[in-house]
Amino acid sequence: MAINIDGLKKELLSNLGKDNLKQYIFYLTKKYYVSYLEGDEETFKTNLDLLNDIILRYNEQYMDLQGFVFYCFFLNANAILSKQGASNEFALANPFKCDLHEDDELDEDLNHDIKKIFNKERVRARYNEEKTS
Repeated sequence: MAINIDGLKKELLSNLGKDNLKQYIFYLTKKYYVSYLEGDEETFKTNLDLLNDIILRYNEQYMDLQGFVFYCFFLNANAILSKQGASNEFALANPFKCDLHEDDELDEDLNHDIKKIFNKERVRARYNEEKTS
């Protein structure tokens, strides 16, 4: 009986919690570079496919998911360049720090007026009113 590894990986993606998702994205972005340096095209393409699946699956839940993926790419590139013995006495500059935030987590950080402006229910109601009139 053959096991479909790609199907199994994609099934596992559907039930990841926030912390496991962060770890898995970090792992995949690391393997992206490692597989490239090793000339392993199949693993390289699989990692890109899995990262795309993650973005498609979780993009609605985490508003800064793509930024977090790129942040992990940066961290891993910097680590790999350091291990490769880059001759510089400094590391690549980290332009920003990014983390995963669920859409409703950031509501608490916004002030009251901005919350009103971006309130999803209010926007939906206004859209429906304009649509019917």
